[in-house]
Parts: sequence; C-alpha cells; structure tokens
Amino acid sequence: MHIEKHTLSRMVRKAVEVSIIRVEGAMMPFEMSSKVRCGGPKTFCDELHFGDVGYVIEDYGQGNYEVEFSFPNGDTKAQLRVPEAFLEHVEPS
Repeated sequence: MHIEKHTLSRMVRKAVEVSIIRVEGAMMPFEMSSKVRCGGPKTFCDELHFGDVGYVIEDYGQGNYEVEFSFPNGDTKAQLRVPEAFLEHVEPS
C-alpha cells in the first residue's frame, strides 16, 4: 500500500489532534540530525510503527519535527511531520 506524503502528514495530524495532550516543558527538544525512535502508539500510521528509528531533518517549532524514517537498506520508509510527544531520543551507536 502506497500513501502519498501529504496524506501521511494529514493522518498523523489527525491522530495527534485526537490522542495527544501535551504538557508544556515536559519534552526535551530535538536537534537537527538527532537520531530518534517513534515512541507513540503501536500503529502510528500505516507506514510507521512503534520503535522505528529515523533522523530529524527539520524543526518546525512548537514541538513539531520533520523526521525521515528509513528501511535497513537506506530507502526512505516515511518522511513526515511528527510531534515531539511521539519521539524518543536514541543514543548514538
């Protein structure tokens, strides 16, 4: 199943609007190129799941980041805007 980038972003925004209550000051900001893990619901969207690892490629402010998630072979799995409430820091390996 192939989903266009703008459709994925819309799905994520809807999921966030429905399920996230953000507590101000509770999150740590992510820097550009930070390695992150999807720590949200088990099925975040059709293409992305709990535990998937990606990199922050854009900071939109107000706790929203563009993150690129890739398959092990390096191909892009998903690139979408993700609120920080769905992300966890990953220690560099």
